[in-house]
Amino acid sequence: MEDIGLALNSGSARELTNFFNNVVELKIDGEKENYSKKQAEVILRNFFSKYPPIKFSKIHNGSSPEGLLYVLGK
Repeated sequence: MEDIGLALNSGSARELTNFFNNVVELKIDGEKENYSKKQAEVILRNFFSKYPPIKFSKIHNGSSPEGLLYVLGK
């Protein structure tokens, strides 16, 4: 989870997508879609270029009933 925070802080779409499954759901500006890992990298790269990260702070982390790990942050 720490590496995810580092990827978010640095705005590295490439590093962040290392933690994604082959298909990922992204919700940006109220629009939610499923994307391939490669598509998600392009979308996040564009997002980070428009909105460079200032600071990521972890609020909570846990796992779903299916065993998927997640982190909530600001």
